[in-house]
Amino acid sequence: NTFKAGLVAGAAAALAGVPLVFQEQAQITHWPIDRVVGLLSRRIIAVSMALAGKHSPSFESKFVIIPPGVDTEVLKPVESGRASTTVCFLGRMNEEKGFDLLVESAPLVLRDVPDARFLVRGSPFTAEDRDFFAAVKRRIEALGLESRFEFPDFVRDIGDLLGRADVLAVPSRRDAMPRVVIEAMALGVPVVAVDVGGLPEQISHGRNGLLVPPESPSHLAAAIVELLRDPERARSMGREGRRVAEERYRVGACTAAIVDVYREISR
Repeated sequence: NTFKAGLVAGAAAALAGVPLVFQEQAQITHWPIDRVVGLLSRRIIAVSMALAGKHSPSFESKFVIIPPGVDTEVLKPVESGRASTTVCFLGRMNEEKGFDLLVESAPLVLRDVPDARFLVRGSPFTAEDRDFFAAVKRRIEALGLESRFEFPDFVRDIGDLLGRADVLAVPSRRDAMPRVVIEAMALGVPVVAVDVGGLPEQISHGRNGLLVPPESPSHLAAAIVELLRDPERARSMGREGRRVAEERYRVGACTAAIVDVYREISR
């Protein structure tokens, strides 16, 4: 799943005389390593068209687009009957995932939906991530919004957390094909996402969610408010998201597609 791993595996595969399948999941580019890995690979499984687009056109014949799958039999919508006030964020705590943009949008959301709350789960991985998270938490305190943001501890079941959400916010600066969007759709939760990377491949604007411009807390807030103020529209988008999840992202179908790739190259 990383270019460094692909480079090592590609060299080993070449020496052993066996084909390499490289799985591409991140929008980070490591030139010229990505070029070398592309040359060494027999097939490149990319989770989105956006990822395939960052590679040389000469590799086009090697690409197979297979998105992440989720178990739609386990992740099912649950009608809560509660007021629509909870915005959820799930993701790594770093600049790439854009949690700071959601924080900046929060005062604008609360201006129009005073009882809105923000349910946040994510962890920093690196020292840089930890510095980012600490700075954003200080910003929450400076805005006087500590009581509006809830940071639950370790969550074993993503359905329990996302099931509490009325809207999933995905303010990423860069994202290939976030699984959390598919999980939200399976659970019937509408998504507000930034129009970057593979997110437009997941979200049909106005049907199963809303897409907003990058780096714009005001647009992010407006879209969140739009859904919180119109629960029926939000539920309609959630139902469409569920349909899309069952049609495109069932784990059995996605797994079978990967198995087909291995069968093809092992003949």
